[in-house]
Amino acid sequence: MSKPGPRDPRGDKILSYQRDRRNSHGHSPHGSRKSIRFRKAWVNRAYRRQIHQQLDPSEEPEQIAERAALVRRKQWKKMPDSPLGLVVEWRRRRRGNAASEEPPEPSTAQLQARRRGRDVPPGSWPWRGLSR
Repeated sequence: MSKPGPRDPRGDKILSYQRDRRNSHGHSPHGSRKSIRFRKAWVNRAYRRQIHQQLDPSEEPEQIAERAALVRRKQWKKMPDSPLGLVVEWRRRRRGNAASEEPPEPSTAQLQARRRGRDVPPGSWPWRGLSR
C-alpha cells in the first residue's frame, strides 16, 4: 500500500464544497437528532394504532387479516442537508455578488421550503443573524 501523494489545496476546496453539508431544514443539529427519533416513533405508533383498530374479536380471522393488509404506514423520510457549495452559491446570489451569473439549481430542501412559503437558504435564518 502506498501513501497518496500531496493534496492540491484547490482540489481540497472543491471536495469540501461537494462533501461538506449544511443544515437545510432550519433545525439546530440537536433538534434534528431529536425530531428524527420522534418522527420514526410517530410513524410506528400510528401504524400500530391503525392495525389495532382493525382487530375486532367478534369477526372471523380471514376478515381481520384482509382488513389489516389494507393498512399502510404513514410516509416519512429524513431530509439530507444541502451540500456546502449550493449553500455558498445561494448566499452569494442573495448578497448580489453573483447577479450576472446564472443561479444554481435549488436543492430539494429549498424547493420544499418554497412550497411551505419560506424562501430562505438552507441553514440561514434572519433571526439567528446568519444572513448578511
